[in-house]
Amino acid sequence: MQQKYSNVIDLESSDFKWIYSTQDIQNMDKEQRKAVSNRIQNPTWPLNYVKEIVQKSHEYDIVLVSQDKDMRDCLKEYGCNYMACFPRKECKADFIQRYITRGNNENKFKF
Repeated sequence: MQQKYSNVIDLESSDFKWIYSTQDIQNMDKEQRKAVSNRIQNPTWPLNYVKEIVQKSHEYDIVLVSQDKDMRDCLKEYGCNYMACFPRKECKADFIQRYITRGNNENKFKF
């Protein structure tokens, strides 16, 4: 039987990784912000994100986080348990369309 969770948070990493100009993002949702190129990396990254992940893990049953290799390595380094989940290959076209819709260029979504 599949277990369902209602106490879940998607902790978007870009809110912690990047510093944006307010005028650049004022009319954008989180998905659209992922395509903004004129941003600078937050000097407190990735520790600011890991700290928030740990805090949220006390409040939520599941915390969805970025799963890039650097983040997985960082989570291991700080002793955080995680499970990596990936979409099926059949979903590739759907994901490519999401990237195009939010404005990523082709270099951002090569597989």
